[in-house]
Formats: sequence, C-alpha cells, structure tokens
Amino acid sequence: MKEFFYSFSSGSMYHRLMSVRMDMLRERLQKLVIVDYASNMMTLAIIEDKEEETIAGIGQYNLNRDMLTAEVAQVVKDEYQNTGAGHELLVYLTHLARKRGILAFTAEVSAESR
Repeated sequence: MKEFFYSFSSGSMYHRLMSVRMDMLRERLQKLVIVDYASNMMTLAIIEDKEEETIAGIGQYNLNRDMLTAEVAQVVKDEYQNTGAGHELLVYLTHLARKRGILAFTAEVSAESR
C-alpha cells in the first residue's frame, strides 16, 4: 500500500487526495485499510502481470450518520488513469452498497479534477 501512495505524482496526489503528502505513516495506512463490512468498505483494482500483482486503484466508502448514504472516494495510479479502472471501482462499490441498503453516495471532488 505504501508503494501505491508513493507512486503518485504531486499533481495526482493533490487532485485525488486533496493534499500533497510526502509521507505515508503506518498509522494512516492502517486507518485506510480497516474494513468492518458494516460501515466501511474498501476494494482494490489489481493488475496481474506474470508473477506480479500491482495495485492500480483503491475505492472505498464510509457510511454517513444517516445510515442511508455513504461517502465514496477512489484513487487510481497515474499510469492506469483513463483505462476504466476508476469506473470499475465505482461500479463494484455501488453494487456492494446497494446490497447493504445504501441509497446514495456523497463525494468531495476537486473542482479541477476531470
């Protein structure tokens, strides 16, 4: 996971994560990957190349207080942007959310993000 975050260009880091972090502390990574399946969910887009697997993107949602909506977020590595990886992450997260009874997603998006 650390490798995944350190691979972003500063532009991607800013537009996708809304900050330019030069460090990814273990505690911060742990908060990102704790999934309880009731209030938060995370999924990965994995690229398999012979014997190696690479994380191409991460999508997640966290249940809002109203228990009917969730905040969704996703990030895709620079080299896999515009390949459909982000779309597939969102489609799968939507599928999982519907099964849990979530009616809508909310998201915070940079105005400059395409």
